[in-house]
Amino acid sequence: MLSANLILQVIKQNTKLFLLVTIIAALGTFGATFLLKEKYKSVAVVFPVNIHQTSDESNTEQLLQYFLSEDTKFELAKKFNLFERYGIDTTTTKGGKSLFNYEFSEHVSIKPTLSESLEITVKDTDPKFAQQLNAELIKLTNLLLKESKTKIAKQYYENTRRALNRHFIEFDSLKKEIEKINLGIDVNKTTSDVEKKIIKENIKANFKSYAKLKQQSDIYLIDAVNNNDFVTVVSKPTLTDKRCYPLRSQFVIIACLGALLLTLIIKLIKANN
Repeated sequence: MLSANLILQVIKQNTKLFLLVTIIAALGTFGATFLLKEKYKSVAVVFPVNIHQTSDESNTEQLLQYFLSEDTKFELAKKFNLFERYGIDTTTTKGGKSLFNYEFSEHVSIKPTLSESLEITVKDTDPKFAQQLNAELIKLTNLLLKESKTKIAKQYYENTRRALNRHFIEFDSLKKEIEKINLGIDVNKTTSDVEKKIIKENIKANFKSYAKLKQQSDIYLIDAVNNNDFVTVVSKPTLTDKRCYPLRSQFVIIACLGALLLTLIIKLIKANN
């Protein structure tokens, strides 16, 4: 088992070697980073609006699901030809869509903030393209939400209209029944005061239910025909001239530490033998 004294002794005896390894690793890594494609990022912050919480998920979490939806992603890919930009051929590449999803996640990230908004970061070798992609992602997500919410609102509206029609038919039937009783048309049937009272109470209850349902139906109608936005932009997609990748200092530090560790291990093995 290696002792601390042996490690310190090896380091002390090979100080110049470690220094030389560090310099070579630093210079080599620094030069290699220039071979990597530089990337720039565009950042935007958005907030959910006109989204009603329907489950345990918050409004922000619901909005995030739409941003991450396959419909939004592939509509964006189609408009900006992202498959070709990322060098993916789905017709010949096995698992092309999975590869695209990976590449997309490497270039686009969306995460909630502490203030319940969403921060959208788009990376690309072209800063202008990153900004355009970010803006279009927000636009497409908002349109997807509009279509989805409008479709659901129309379904709710149609359902309430059918329920209202049934209420109206029942209400009309009860109304006619009480008119017959008051006019004494039904001579073959003797209706007691209690039965009259029951019919009148049914009319009142039916009318209250009808009024409540009518109010809800009007709300659904407004949601079905409006043109509300569901995404509000707190901070527009930025255009930057400062690269976010590669971070040369990080590459150099990691390479130097790796080279020093490898050199130390080799020297310790020799010294131990």
